[in-house]
Amino acid sequence: MLISTRGCPFRCSYCGNAAFEKVYGRKVRERSVGNVIDEMRRVIENPYVLYMNFQDDCFFSHNLEWIREFCSEYKRHIRLPFIVRVIPSMMDREKMMLLKDAGLCWIVMGIQSGCDRVNYEVYDRGIKFEAVRKAAEIISETHAAPFYEMIVDNPYETEEDVMTTIDAMASIRKPYIISLAHLTFFPGTPLAARAARDSIADPDAYLYRYLLNIDDTYLNKLLSITPNVPRWIVHFLNRRDRRGHHDVILNALFFIIKRVVEPAVFLLISVRSLQYRPDWIFRTVLGNWKPALSRMVTRYLGKSDLEFDQKLKAAKESMPELFEG
Repeated sequence: MLISTRGCPFRCSYCGNAAFEKVYGRKVRERSVGNVIDEMRRVIENPYVLYMNFQDDCFFSHNLEWIREFCSEYKRHIRLPFIVRVIPSMMDREKMMLLKDAGLCWIVMGIQSGCDRVNYEVYDRGIKFEAVRKAAEIISETHAAPFYEMIVDNPYETEEDVMTTIDAMASIRKPYIISLAHLTFFPGTPLAARAARDSIADPDAYLYRYLLNIDDTYLNKLLSITPNVPRWIVHFLNRRDRRGHHDVILNALFFIIKRVVEPAVFLLISVRSLQYRPDWIFRTVLGNWKPALSRMVTRYLGKSDLEFDQKLKAAKESMPELFEG
């Protein structure tokens, strides 16, 4: 993992960058291409490094000239698959094609909500879903493996908002993987201050809830399987007048999709994103088979390796002095 920039051009109300900019300002600070390449050249001396994972809030903050130079140097010196993160409204087809040619295989895009009202009025994120749809089309052209991040369990979100999000996600180009995160009120962010004023969240709530431990609700389950079911099934299940048979159907689909279909889709889009290159596929599979098998088995058994809440509870009971004051 590495970064080529620090900061973000956006100031979303839930994000730590909204707090950091009070210290560092809003400017996105950028490393030179040479500086980034030099770091990676040292890193790849380790033969166990399989790919580069850029953790920049938005890799597309770099201008076109920087991207061109980076891609040229990356192909010359690094020659490994890599991951970047992007903000939908900053997607650029020319940059995307250059990065794909250089070895981009996975792309992470934060969508957060498919409801424009929530993105604008709650998250202070001035991005309409139409920008998401256009960005998804460009990603699809490259055959990079897309991972779309969403925020759920938002007390400011109505059931109608969530249903709008599900319909919106069902409309974008497949295949893709979706990642859901519990809305966490990080201290110093505008949304945390708002939630404290409205008595919705305790200021220390972020300490006691792991962000991937989402609520076990009907709509969360439906959203999580939306990438892997036909659109007409999503529309059939995404309704207010739900009956008992809707729950039965959703639970059956959820069990099958999360344990069988989703892992298969993940494997297929990853192989495709690796351009079917035997060397990249062999190294990636060989290097990841143990954790991948572990995740697949625990998911099949309905277990989780993200037992933060349970561990925290046990620590409180065994070491109460750590939590005093």
